[in-house]
Amino acid sequence: MAYDIRSEVITDIGSASISVPRLQWSCTLNDSQTGALLHDFTGANVVNFPTVLNQLNAAQRLELLHLIKSYLIRVLLGL
Repeated sequence: MAYDIRSEVITDIGSASISVPRLQWSCTLNDSQTGALLHDFTGANVVNFPTVLNQLNAAQRLELLHLIKSYLIRVLLGL
């Protein structure tokens, strides 16, 4: 399905206090050629969502929204 987004406005409306499902992501990032460990996201370094959003600045949150908005449109339209 093709669509055009028109009259788009993104407004920072502050923080919300809501209950949402939480997810925890853990992994190691390794160089695909050498196998060298690049970063360890296990143990104390796991990523908890949505808590990780608190670590993003306003520009990073806006970039995240732009990365996921096409997915959200498809889900919300039932595609």
